[in-house]
Amino acid sequence: VTDLRSRNPDLQPLRGQRRHVVVDGSNGETLLLMGSSPFGSRREISSLVTATRPEGLFFLILIAPEDDYNDLRPSFEAMRRSVRFR
Repeated sequence: VTDLRSRNPDLQPLRGQRRHVVVDGSNGETLLLMGSSPFGSRREISSLVTATRPEGLFFLILIAPEDDYNDLRPSFEAMRRSVRFR
């Protein structure tokens, strides 16, 4: 989160939006963050997915315009569930 915020200082974690998840059998978390989009005046929501792996921390960032996030959420969940580690 610190690294993401160093690139976009406007990015803020949303309270109550951190939850435990499992990514291909590995314990992880998701965290929603909101900030301004570099592509215009719209706000965007970033869904940060992390998982602890023997090789280190795996992370995935899924980004959507704020107005479209609820419609895209099922697709984001499907993408998280489709991750496979080799």
